[in-house]
Amino acid sequence: MDPSLDAPGADDDASGVAVSMNAPVAEPHRNGRERAFSRDAPICGDLRRGAGIAWQFKMLEWVKQQGYTVGGMLDNDIVGSDAAASAPHRVRLFSGSGDQDDNDSSSRELARAIEEIDGQQAIHLIFTSTVSAGGDHFVFYKAGLPAVRFTEPLEDYRHQHQTPRTENDVEYGDQVKYLNFTFMGKVAQDNAEALRQLALAPAPPTELKLSGGISPDAKLAWSSMDDAVERF
Repeated sequence: MDPSLDAPGADDDASGVAVSMNAPVAEPHRNGRERAFSRDAPICGDLRRGAGIAWQFKMLEWVKQQGYTVGGMLDNDIVGSDAAASAPHRVRLFSGSGDQDDNDSSSRELARAIEEIDGQQAIHLIFTSTVSAGGDHFVFYKAGLPAVRFTEPLEDYRHQHQTPRTENDVEYGDQVKYLNFTFMGKVAQDNAEALRQLALAPAPPTELKLSGGISPDAKLAWSSMDDAVERF
């Protein structure tokens, strides 16, 4: 909080940058059938302040300019520590706004898919966007795109947004020594396996139609893309 001093930022959010950069490296062996590709994008500035929000909008605009279809935006924000007793714990996965009408949003469905891919022993679903001020996924979520946020199980606010110092024998500051690299590696693996399986998935169907009114049977019809494989 003192602009004249260094701000280590090891957990918030060098940990998220490290996970996002290393998830493709940790990804299991590819078999050449991917239908999608991933982009890593560290965002400058704190998400609660002007610079961070501006860069979120810039990234969303860049995605649109490239003509990309966003299959999922995975935000890794504060994923470097698991210091609570009886660790290891599950990484929290935030999605949606917490409103009842949001239960079937694309973001909520993405969160459920990641839980199914990585397992309930690894993922702790939290049905709201975040516990505090949002996340770098929030602009994508508000734009109607599937977006979720990974965050460590229990944040220690002595080591976030703190000027490095010691007060009353308590050490403050976001230092590397407080990170749990084993936990961080597992979060990278969770990201990697989710990316792998999502990249193998077929494109979602279009032109979905439901019929069968005044009938004992419901009838579904849809259109799907050709199952051609493209590599990026």
